[in-house]
Amino acid sequence: MVRYRVDGHLMAVSCYGTGSPTLVVLTGLTAPAADWDSIARQAGATTRTCVVDRPGVGMSEVRDARGPTSVGDVTREIRQALAAAHADPPYVLVAHSFGGLVARLFVAEKPQDVVGVVFVDASTSDQLVSPAFTDGTWTEAGTSYDMVTTLKQLKAAPSLGSVPVVVLTQDASGDFKTVWFPIQDKLATVSRDTVHVVAIGASHIIQEDKPEIVLAAIDQVVMAARSGMPLGPCASVYPKVGGVCR
Repeated sequence: MVRYRVDGHLMAVSCYGTGSPTLVVLTGLTAPAADWDSIARQAGATTRTCVVDRPGVGMSEVRDARGPTSVGDVTREIRQALAAAHADPPYVLVAHSFGGLVARLFVAEKPQDVVGVVFVDASTSDQLVSPAFTDGTWTEAGTSYDMVTTLKQLKAAPSLGSVPVVVLTQDASGDFKTVWFPIQDKLATVSRDTVHVVAIGASHIIQEDKPEIVLAAIDQVVMAARSGMPLGPCASVYPKVGGVCR
């Protein structure tokens, strides 16, 4: 782990391995890079893999006192930290929960830099406007996220074209499944080259409950990005690691 100064505060970047594309893990709200250490190290055996602690999270410094921050703002900070670490594009993004919002804006800022995405039970703009998710407060390390501005940024974000995308969804049930699965199904339309998988037996923290399915998705997307070929059939990969294709 090395810390780099970004906008007056130090941001921690942990990188493993070598190779291209650079895999960038975008963690869930308040989640430190350390939560992804095992997967990042394993992925680093295949390609360079980096995880950034957002300001005030993990080993990064808290921002100076200021008003609410949009997800677009923190996305730009992550890009600056990656540049300081010489973690260069092209990128494959692995986005968990809140990281899904970051991923969409990361792509929107420089779409040519991103050659693949793995969404891990990721948040979306549809979640932000769903009446099922009534708590509109998103805070992290003392910083409030301006979700009104963020929603405008997300609505302006383009689709991912034909970039290879794997959407991993928790094994939800009951009323939550009724709400969550349509949101995840819509996320799976963000690219023309998408595989959507339910991680059987996994909660929202799929990377802990079913790390093998996350690693399989990373391998598939990295290989597609390297070859320039579309993703292979879902059924050829995910049933072996506890996934059900949608």
